[in-house]
Amino acid sequence: MVYIRKSHIISPDDEFIDLSEAEIIRAQSATKEIWEKKGKEGEPKRINGEWVRNKIRKPNRVLLLIYFLDPVKAGLSISSNPIVGFAISFPGTDRDDAVEYAVHEQLLSMFDQEILIEDFEDYED
Repeated sequence: MVYIRKSHIISPDDEFIDLSEAEIIRAQSATKEIWEKKGKEGEPKRINGEWVRNKIRKPNRVLLLIYFLDPVKAGLSISSNPIVGFAISFPGTDRDDAVEYAVHEQLLSMFDQEILIEDFEDYED
């Protein structure tokens, strides 16, 4: 099995590929304000994804990104089948519905919730 570092394949600006020019300007301005409120110096490197998901992306506007990944960089031979990855950017919502789901016990060892929380926190900075 091949793992991608931090299981994160989204290129920094791809999550905003469907935004209009006006939406990008709004997001850049809001990101700068958030940056300054946190007391950070300099300019933010990228738009704040959480702000975009909660303030710009409408509930009926989910973004699906599909990536063809380089098998050679994954340590596989060039003749390997292509590796396809995907990412989904869901919009924020006013609802805070809990969702229950089941995972077969054979798969439980593959899920480390502490790592997932740490990765999310790293991504938002």
